[in-house]
Amino acid sequence: MGYGQTVFVGTPDGVGITKVTFIRLASVTHAFDQGSRLVPLSFSQAIGGLSVTLPASGTTAPPGPYMLFLVDAVGVPSVARIMKLQ
Repeated sequence: MGYGQTVFVGTPDGVGITKVTFIRLASVTHAFDQGSRLVPLSFSQAIGGLSVTLPASGTTAPPGPYMLFLVDAVGVPSVARIMKLQ
């Protein structure tokens, strides 16, 4: 996936989604991972799912693998989908 790109995420529960986030995968090189981050993403409803806008630059989300979560109104996250941001 590329910076600033808008991607379609298919879900039958699109209407109930209140938050879409990226969580950077953890590093296992040290006891404390300074590279971890939670990145909220903007989104809109689309037929059959959501239209999600990825971060505009590496300042907000450095390149690499992220887990994409859809979160409903009760705060229950979806199963993650791993995506590579470049």
